[in-house]
Amino acid sequence: MQNYIKAIRLHHWAKNFLIFLAPILAHKIGQKNVLINTSLAFLAFSFTASIGYLINDILDLKADKASKYKSNRPLASGLLSKQNYYSLILILFICSIFTLFYLGKTYALLLSVYLACTLLYSIKLKSILILDVLMLASFYAFRIFAGSIATNTFVSQWLLSFSLFFFFSLALAKRATELINSNSIEGNRRAYQKDDLSIITQLGLTSGLLSILVMALYISSKNVTVLYSNPHYLWTISIVLIYWISRFWILVSRGEIEQDPVVYALKDKTTYFACLLLALVILLAR
Repeated sequence: MQNYIKAIRLHHWAKNFLIFLAPILAHKIGQKNVLINTSLAFLAFSFTASIGYLINDILDLKADKASKYKSNRPLASGLLSKQNYYSLILILFICSIFTLFYLGKTYALLLSVYLACTLLYSIKLKSILILDVLMLASFYAFRIFAGSIATNTFVSQWLLSFSLFFFFSLALAKRATELINSNSIEGNRRAYQKDDLSIITQLGLTSGLLSILVMALYISSKNVTVLYSNPHYLWTISIVLIYWISRFWILVSRGEIEQDPVVYALKDKTTYFACLLLALVILLAR
């Protein structure tokens, strides 16, 4: 069972909590129908994302066996067979279909586009310079749109702008950690070289700080007064994000973060504390 859980990358389901972001920021998550729709959308997206992970592992089997870290995956290590993976894909597909009956055709179309993009990324786009990280960043945006569509919640240009820079920063961090921690065999699979590490780090840190600038501009705008009665509390968010982004990229440059930033975030106590503080600030601002 542990191997099956590892194969579907259950820890990556944490990314899918972004589906709750749009209704939370619109202050609609307390409505019963919105909460139900968002929860079902989370499950459907998680099932579909895991299908993409399984297919990616099948396509990358040879390269994963040569990787220092990815050789521990159930398929690459031989703990599970391709037949096990095909069975898992079928089960997850059926589970996804059941939830989509409730969510409707529009959400089903979004998931289909997302799965097609992930497969295109796995087959070709992940080897194209910069386009690969743009695709990774767009996968986070897909999750925000998923929550918006499932709950008929408007996604503001502020949220989109923030997401663009913030998730581009995280995607670049993934490439930076791969360059730092990977061996030469795996490194040759990507469009990046060891000499690119410096520019990737600069781009990633800059993009992260730009996302904080967008947040600061939003707090200063008139839009914020529509949703918050005490918007001055929101300035604390910028301070917390400056601390988190700066610390995050210093740890990346030291090689202290594993290949996937999501794995780091799930293990990092500072990240949990920052999230709790941000939630408290939003409650006070309301």
